[in-house]
Amino acid sequence: MPEHGTAEEPDLVMDDGTDPVVRDERGTRVVSAKRLGDTSAQSNRTKRTVEPVVKDDPDTDPNYYYGVLGIGGLWTAVVFGLLTGFHILPTGVTALLLLVSPVAFPFVIYRDAEHVAAHSEWSPHIAWTIASVFWLVNTIVFLCYVYKRRKAMPADKQLLSR
Repeated sequence: MPEHGTAEEPDLVMDDGTDPVVRDERGTRVVSAKRLGDTSAQSNRTKRTVEPVVKDDPDTDPNYYYGVLGIGGLWTAVVFGLLTGFHILPTGVTALLLLVSPVAFPFVIYRDAEHVAAHSEWSPHIAWTIASVFWLVNTIVFLCYVYKRRKAMPADKQLLSR
């Protein structure tokens, strides 16, 4: 019986049901099974478990998403209070967020964007980080970023549970 990863039976990396993704003959890069002209990946599908394709990981951490949610959520509460007159947070917390959020929020967005780019097809542009510096704009950035991130990384729960 041939070993996995040989030319006779390539190493199955991912199979989304349409086109299996396998390692090439040398095992150095991930390519489509159709591109290799290989049909044995179909039989290999039942033998191996599906592993996610992970790009080069520049020491990213999925826990920065908690920072995005925390700072963005608190800042959204501050903006809601400023616009409606119904202040949810104490004045001290609001003042602290006014001072800290122009530095902390872009930092966590940037670090989380690195993680998203390393683990999904979406590569967030630096504009997300730059726009998150500005006080009222960052509420819109927060809501849009979280929405796009959830669409790009449906396996978030698996990554955050490690």
